[in-house]
Order: sequence, then structure tokens, then C-alpha cells
Amino acid sequence: MPVGGKASQPGRARRLAATGATLSCLLALAVPSAARAEVKPVSCSKLQSTIESLAIKPDHGEGDTLVLGELCTASSLGLAGKGVTIPAKVGFTLQGTPGAGIDGAAISGPLLASAGFEAAGALTIEGLTFEHASTSDASAVSLRASRVTIAGDSFLENSEQGVSAAALFVFAGEPAASTCPAPGGPPAFVLRGSVLRGNTVTVASGDGGGGAAFLEDACTGAAHLIEGNVVEGNVLRSKGAGELTGGGIEVASEAATPSPLAQRGNVFASNRIEDETALGNFGGGGEWVLGMSLSSVADRFSGNSITGTASGHWSWGAGLGLLGCHGTGRVASTLENAVVDGNAIVGGNPAEDNGAGVYVGFGCVNTATTALSLLDSTVTANSAPSGGTAGIAGGPSDALALANSILAGDIGGGELSGFTGAEGSLSSTFSDTCAPGTASPLPGEGNICAAPFLTDAGNPASADARETAASPTREAGSNALVPAGLTTDYYGSPRIAGGVLQATCSQGLVPFAAARVDMGAAELQEPLVRPLMVICPAAVRVLRSSFAFPHVSVRPGGVLVLTFHDLGRSTLLAQAHVRLTETVVRTVHGHRRRVRRSVSVLYAQIGKNGMMPATLRVRLVPKKRALQALRRRHRLAVKLTVTYAASRLLPDTQSRTVTVHWIAPPKKHHT
Repeated sequence: MPVGGKASQPGRARRLAATGATLSCLLALAVPSAARAEVKPVSCSKLQSTIESLAIKPDHGEGDTLVLGELCTASSLGLAGKGVTIPAKVGFTLQGTPGAGIDGAAISGPLLASAGFEAAGALTIEGLTFEHASTSDASAVSLRASRVTIAGDSFLENSEQGVSAAALFVFAGEPAASTCPAPGGPPAFVLRGSVLRGNTVTVASGDGGGGAAFLEDACTGAAHLIEGNVVEGNVLRSKGAGELTGGGIEVASEAATPSPLAQRGNVFASNRIEDETALGNFGGGGEWVLGMSLSSVADRFSGNSITGTASGHWSWGAGLGLLGCHGTGRVASTLENAVVDGNAIVGGNPAEDNGAGVYVGFGCVNTATTALSLLDSTVTANSAPSGGTAGIAGGPSDALALANSILAGDIGGGELSGFTGAEGSLSSTFSDTCAPGTASPLPGEGNICAAPFLTDAGNPASADARETAASPTREAGSNALVPAGLTTDYYGSPRIAGGVLQATCSQGLVPFAAARVDMGAAELQEPLVRPLMVICPAAVRVLRSSFAFPHVSVRPGGVLVLTFHDLGRSTLLAQAHVRLTETVVRTVHGHRRRVRRSVSVLYAQIGKNGMMPATLRVRLVPKKRALQALRRRHRLAVKLTVTYAASRLLPDTQSRTVTVHWIAPPKKHHT
């Protein structure tokens, strides 16, 4: 593995933060107890002067909120074609009403930026749109502050001729700053509920990072949060050989020990890293995380791509790249409910194309390792040239642990490489992935090696990682391995659902076993009903029948249509009942009274005997009393029992009851 690949990263961040200047330490913010927060409406023409007025307040505006109610342009700002500048130390919230923000079509430089070499206080930018900026060596929004929150903002179609982050640059804190959040305190930076779409960075030569955004801090141990964002269609492009990382977003820490980064519910889709020379180093088409321990839940990385590279260089992680570098601490990350689907490394030397889905590694001279735990996640339909790694790759000293996951169905290159050195490790339990170069599962309890037959099979662009009825990953995971608190799958359905139909010789019962979690990010909600295999007492040999509970559909008028398959010679009885309330006259304490009671009423029934066709459909038509109930009610629960007996086979009877819900169609309104 190349070493020293990210050594230039801190220098790059400082060039971005002050366009070549060196950052100075933050000063502590003293806020008098008597200071009161204010909420002020502000117009475009007064925006700059109102922000500057906060600098003279004793609390530097900390806690104040400015509400912008319009979309500002170069003309309405009245700043001679420049954007808005935030003075040093000032901290406040800038909030927008729907449609408010800054259109940079005729603005030279950043649309909103921190000034000078001294960072601002805590900044919150909320509900604003920043679009159409065209800058050189600066982002559309460039912020240096003790803490930064970006919430509900849109960054659209901004472009930069420079090194990084066409839309958003954030640097939170400095190494010795007393204003840095302490470990366990508020996050140093938050990016929540925002859209970063269609932004482009063009690098003439040298290194670049973050097509849409570059988020960095130097606060030791501080937390960070990226939640519910859409990062889509951004491009990081180079015209000369260099190091390009983070086609969508790059997140980095300069702290000596790994900082915690929490992510949840983000979409990184169709972001690209492009290089005309294919002679550089490329990583993280969707996201590149450097020196941080990532904890990700329900993030999607789909359709991102990076350029392949030449021998002696590297091209890593078209979907997601996780790299350790600074300090000596172990960088340990976790992905839960992740969908990594349809990402691609395009061209280049296959030996250098590693991890089209995910790359896990350590990029600097160091003895530490990078570790990834992939839990209840799906990595599939990613592609790399034959000879490269299409799924997950890592260095020899790095660690990968799979549980309840799918790493299968990737294209071109192999599924897995790395993690095999003396200091590395590779483990897998209850997961679908093959040992490299074989058709056998990886060693470990519950593993399988099989095509997953997911919804997007043959169409990676759909990024639909749900299972189908043919998926061997259904009911194949381990409930005990599901992380605490993971109650839903990627699509929001219950995380553990379904069940396996099992047979027994005891009185012909056919019960359901308890539901088991599926492998992968999706959980198919329907029970898995297999043909019965009944093992009877020792005197009886193993017998098989092909009975499975029928497909049931409800037709107009409450008619139930049952569809059976391959019953052979047998006897079949289907009965349906409903609970109705009737009034009867009874003598109670010597007095005759009307009493309401609940009774079971036959809804319909049908019986069949003999040799059944390959596909048998039967109709249960409601009887008169049931039909009257249907006409009176909007909803009706029907108990359906199907009893099956295969001729001359044990068990004598197999029976199961389900509830079918009938809902009246909406009445048509005539006008």
C-alpha cells in the first residue's frame, strides 16, 4: 500500500481556510449573563451591515438569529459584486424563509465567508439556498468557527476553479482553542437535512478534495454529525496528475486521535472523480473519511464513480473510502443498514483498482490500523476491471468483520481483497460472501456463498437492494448479532420479520418458527413458506408433500380466491368464518332482556378430493348472512382455515388458519 498518500492533507485544508494564510488560535468567547438573544428580520441590502453590527455587541451576537426573507443577488446585496463576510469572533444563526438565500450568478468570490485569520464563534446556517457561485480557490460558503451547524440548506450548481469544495467548506476549531467542544459535548460540526447537488470543482494541477463539501476540524475528541442529507451529482475533476479524494464529500480531522463521526440516513449518489491523465491517486467517489471513526446507520452509497489509475498510484473506494492517517490511534468504523450499490472504478490498472464499493486502509507511515465492522448491510453490483476488487478492499494490516451482511453480486473484479497480513484480520458470520477465488463461503458460522437475487440484479442503476422471494439470504441471519437499537431495515420496515413454515407429525399441525433476521440491509416482510418436509416416527420413512398455504386474494363482493400449486392426489377443505354480533332475548333475574353476543358464522367453504391440477384455484363465495355483514361494514376480519391431507401419506392432516381483512372500496361520488 502506498504510504504518505495523505501527508499533504492538513496543508490543503489551511490553504482552503484562509486562501493561503495560516490559521491562528481561537480566543475564548466571554458572554455576559445579562446578554439577551434577539431575532431580527433582515433584508438583502441590510444583511452585511446587520452581521457587522454583531461584532460590537459584548456577546458578539452569540444566540442572535437573523431571518432572511428573500433570495439575494449581486444587485440586492449592494456589495459591489461581492458576497457577505462574517467578522472574526462573531457567532449567530442565519435563518431563511422558504426560497431565501443567495444567488451567486453575478457575484465574484464566496457568497458567504468568514473573514480574517481569526475564527468566528458558533455559527448556524439554516434553511437557505446557495446557488450558481463561480469562484477561484474558494467555496460558495466558507466558514471557520468554534462550532458550525448547517441545517436544511441547499447548495446547487456551484463551481470552483481551485482545489476543493465548490459548495461548502467548514473548519471547526483549532488545536489549542478553548472554544472547542469537549468530548461528550455538542458536535464541532453538524450537516443535517441539506441538499448538495450539481457542484463541480476543477483542479488545474495538484491535489483536490470534496467535490461538494470539505468538512474538517482539529478539536481533539469532539463529535461530529452528518444526518439526512442528499449528496448527488457532484464532480471533482482534474486536468493534471494529483490526488483527488471525496467526489461528493470529504470529512477529515487533524486531531492526534481519531474523532467520532456519526452519520445516519444520508444518500451519496452519482458523484464522480474524473482525471484526464489517469496518473494520480483517487479515492472516495461518494465520501472520503480521513482520520475519523465513522459510525454509520442507513447510509446509501450508489452510482458513484472514480477514475482508474496507472501502476504505482492508487484508486480506492468508489462508494466510500475510510482512511486513517494522523496520530497513532486505531481508526475503527461501523456501517449498519448500509446499501453500497452500483459504484464503479473505471479503467486504469486493475491491480491498483481496489474497493469499488468500500476501501478500508491506512495511508500514512504508522503502526496503527483501520478497522471496519459491516453489520446488516448490502454491498452489491459494484464494478471494477477484472483483476481489481469490486466489493471491499483493505490493506494487509487492516481489519474487516462481517455479520448478517451481503457481499455478493459485484461485477468484473473480485468481491474481497486485503486484511490478510500478520496484523490484519478478516471474520464473517451469518453473511453471504465467498472466500476469494472460490465458490465456498468464508469460514465462520452461518455463512453462505450464493447469488443473492436482489431486486436490482442486472440493473445496478436502480440501487434497490431489497430481497426477492428467491433470495437465499431470507431468514438466514442471526437475531443475536443485530445491533442494539437497530429496529428497522434500510427501507424502514421492521428489522426482524417473516418466519419459516415448519411441519410436525403431532396432530398434523403446521406452525411458524420464530422470525429470523435476513442477511443484508433489507428485510423481506412476508413469511418464507417452503414445501413441507415432515420427519415422522422411526417406523415411518421420511415423507415429503408439496403443500404450502395458498395465495389469497380478495375480489369484489368479498369473494376469496385461493391459488394452490402441485398438490397431487389429496383431499382439501377450505373454510372461512366471521365473528358477528347478534341480539337474542334471554331471561335475566326473572326479566326478559335483549342481549348482544358475538357468534362465529360460516362465511364460505369448499372441498376437493382426488388428483388436483398443477395450479388449482378455488373461490369462496360469501353466504347470505356473511354477505349482509359485508354490506353493513367497511371492514371485516375473515378467519380462513385450509386443511390438507395427502393420500396415503403421513401426517394425516395439515392445517393452518390465517386472518384475511376485507375492506370496502370507497364509494363513488357523482357531481
